[in-house]
Amino acid sequence: VRGQRTSTAGTMDSALGVKEMSAQSGGGGDGGALPGLLCAAQTVGPPAALACVGALFLREKLSPALEAASGKPATAAARAAFVATFACATDLLTLVLYEVTGTLPPHARAVAWRLHVSLLLVLLAGALPAAHAFLALRLEGV
Repeated sequence: VRGQRTSTAGTMDSALGVKEMSAQSGGGGDGGALPGLLCAAQTVGPPAALACVGALFLREKLSPALEAASGKPATAAARAAFVATFACATDLLTLVLYEVTGTLPPHARAVAWRLHVSLLLVLLAGALPAAHAFLALRLEGV
C-alpha cells in the first residue's frame, strides 16, 4: 500500500512539474489569449514608453541647447535617430529587470533580447555612422 501511495504521489508531482514547466515556458494552451497579449504588451510597452520619454527629453532639454549652440534646429532624421537609440538602449535595463524577476516567459525574453541587441547594433554600427557621414559631406558641399 505504501509503495502504491508513493508512486501515485510521484506521478502527481511529475504531472504538476510538467504543468508548471509548461506554464513557465509559455506553452500549454490552457491559458487562452490573455497571457499572449500580456506578454506582447510587456514586450512592446516599455520601448514605446521610453521612446516617448526620449522624445520629450529631446524636445524640452536637448533641442533648445542644440539650437542655441548651432543656430539651427535638429532635423527630423536626427530627432528620430536619437529617439530610437535612446529607447533601444534604455530598454536593455527593462530586459535585465525581466531576467531578474522572471516576468516574461523565457522564450519571449530570448526573442526580446535578440531583437533589441540586433536593433541596437544596426543603429550604432550602421545607421548612425551613415547619417553622420551624410551630414558631414552635406556640410562640406559634396
